[in-house]
Amino acid sequence: MYNGLIILHLLGLSLGLGGALAGRFLGTFSANHPDIDFKPLMRKLSLMNAIGLLILIVTGFAMAFQERVNLESTAFQLKLILVGFLVLFAGFIHMNQGRYFRTGNTKLLIINKRIQPIALLLTLSILVSAVFAFNG
Repeated sequence: MYNGLIILHLLGLSLGLGGALAGRFLGTFSANHPDIDFKPLMRKLSLMNAIGLLILIVTGFAMAFQERVNLESTAFQLKLILVGFLVLFAGFIHMNQGRYFRTGNTKLLIINKRIQPIALLLTLSILVSAVFAFNG
């Protein structure tokens, strides 16, 4: 059971991080090619990202309570705090994308472009803290 959760967790990581990185590169590319409509692809990547994050959260909680992880460890608590911040940042990014799809206001995408590196750093920090929490 635990090995299945690990596989699903890595699938969620691939979907979430892959969708975020692809969306970032597509946003940069589409800024240089305004004549091409990338909105349908951006919506699909946004959905892929959200599904990945949901899978990560669900399987992460399932793994935390199945594995013999010390719930009081600093590394695990830091990981949970960072996940909370990542969810807030991802929600803000998705909200801006939704508003962009409705209004076409490109300033929202510029805001997202500034926030996305922070979300990436949060993701990498979560990975590092997870290694310490589950192997420390």
